Amino acid sequence: MNPVEEFRKLESGEFGFLVSAVGGSVCPGVLAIWLFNPEMVSVLTTPKLVVLAVSFMLPYIGMNSWIVGMTTGCVATTPKNKIYIQLFLQASVYSVFMFSICLAIRFFWGISLNTFLIILAILEIFFLAHQKVQAAKNQEPPPSGRLEQKKDVGENPKV
Repeated sequence: MNPVEEFRKLESGEFGFLVSAVGGSVCPGVLAIWLFNPEMVSVLTTPKLVVLAVSFMLPYIGMNSWIVGMTTGCVATTPKNKIYIQLFLQASVYSVFMFSICLAIRFFWGISLNTFLIILAILEIFFLAHQKVQAAKNQEPPPSGRLEQKKDVGENPKV
């Protein structure tokens, strides 16, 4: 098995998953380690640093995957074997965005780790509330209170 050939055979969705998984789980974690304990970046070997960074981000991305799956789900045309990949991709984008906001606050105002985690939890609560509101909006019945019926293409509406 040649890794280069396997990499070339990746579909665009699988390639996006790979880039999103690496970018969304390793990079923000390494940046958080550097912001809170810069000496650790120089002391740890690369594999240890990557494992530590992933251990910060994957539970957070997993929780956001659960929220996205619980509230919005996937497009109905998504193949069954790609649903988890799509949920992970959506959640990693949201996670990186929220985590980056907290990292920027840490960078500019020098907050402590506890404050960082509190802000991250507050953002997560807002994200959950936003997703629930969006899911409720998408499931509301039409304003008339009854289901709309399909109209034929050639039918003229009566005024």
